[in-house]
Amino acid sequence: MRYYLIPGLGADERVFRNLRFPPRSEITCLGWITPHLGESLRAYALRMSARIDKEEEFTLVGLSLGGMIAVEIANHRPVRRVILISSVPLSAHLPRYFRLIARSRLHQFLPVSILKNASRLKRLFTRETSEDKAMLRVMISDCSNEFIRWA
Repeated sequence: MRYYLIPGLGADERVFRNLRFPPRSEITCLGWITPHLGESLRAYALRMSARIDKEEEFTLVGLSLGGMIAVEIANHRPVRRVILISSVPLSAHLPRYFRLIARSRLHQFLPVSILKNASRLKRLFTRETSEDKAMLRVMISDCSNEFIRWA
């Protein structure tokens, strides 16, 4: 069975390093691609899905934003299973504060540095290991500001 992994916002394949899959599983991480200006989540997901082999059965595993992308892909391509990790299947299931920020468009006016710093600060209050926290801080720093602004 092929598993396509889609990381969360600003993350890469390292976030999946502790997952274990059945023997003989084939694992492919679908890393982020550069979004087009004004591109919808659906259009972005369809472009990401172009890297999926359509000739074989597969499972999508999505973390956070990656889960939302996985659901969009599954709405347009036959998939065996979608596994969501810390994600939501519908935007209506997002926390209320996310929807409020989206409606107010506050995220468009905040400097990306504030968003990155908030994400780093969040690490102080999570139960991740010190090693995981350090890895996530590096990923946050490395993430493209343009991608964060789009996402």
